[in-house]
Amino acid sequence: MKTPKKLHQKLLRIALSTATLVSTTLAPVVSGLTPAAEAATVNAKRADAFVDSMCVNTHLPYLDTVYGNYAGVKQKLLELGIRHIRDGGTTTDVITKMKDLAAAGIKTTFILDPRSGVAPNSSYWVNSPAYNIKDFVKNKVGTNVIDAVEVPNEMDLNYSNYYWRPGDPQKLNDNPNSPLYWVKYMESITKDTWNALKSDAATAGVKVIGPSLGRYVVVGQNPLPNLRVVLTIC
Repeated sequence: MKTPKKLHQKLLRIALSTATLVSTTLAPVVSGLTPAAEAATVNAKRADAFVDSMCVNTHLPYLDTVYGNYAGVKQKLLELGIRHIRDGGTTTDVITKMKDLAAAGIKTTFILDPRSGVAPNSSYWVNSPAYNIKDFVKNKVGTNVIDAVEVPNEMDLNYSNYYWRPGDPQKLNDNPNSPLYWVKYMESITKDTWNALKSDAATAGVKVIGPSLGRYVVVGQNPLPNLRVVLTIC
């Protein structure tokens, strides 16, 4: 079994090799293009920055899977040299594990999900324990644990499991003409998540990540065009 140090060094070598390959092959590739393209340069990046960009999607709440062996999962993450995971959940067990990973140098990109008990603010339908995202990050978990927040995952597949406002009799839908259209909801919850976190100096440094979609999207047909203003400044 390779040691964590050797694995980390291997990742750094791969990153360095990738950077070298790009820098040495870019010029021949663009040589047949316009003069402006030929003059374009690519600034070198540190290999360590490439490693720091890696994030593993985990499922810490799925205790009936391999994630029930938390010690084993943590060991593998450390062996890989991973510094970021993507996960969600509000149970004491999940929060404890996120804090434990952070102490070992692995931060969490937290997936905000009203179904699991977190929303931007009280104007949104949310299950118990009904945390608002700023309080959850700042006081319940900590900005030393969560360094990014992503809005609800694959809403284009899961919209029928969500209400928008407390007391709504109907759930979200896929009808663009409806006030409960999931796209309108995602535009709203993304902006409100941004506003909630950026309103407090303690959480202002936490990144906000826009929605991940589950369905096939045709290039040039962005279903969420109104998020461009938000996402370009996150």
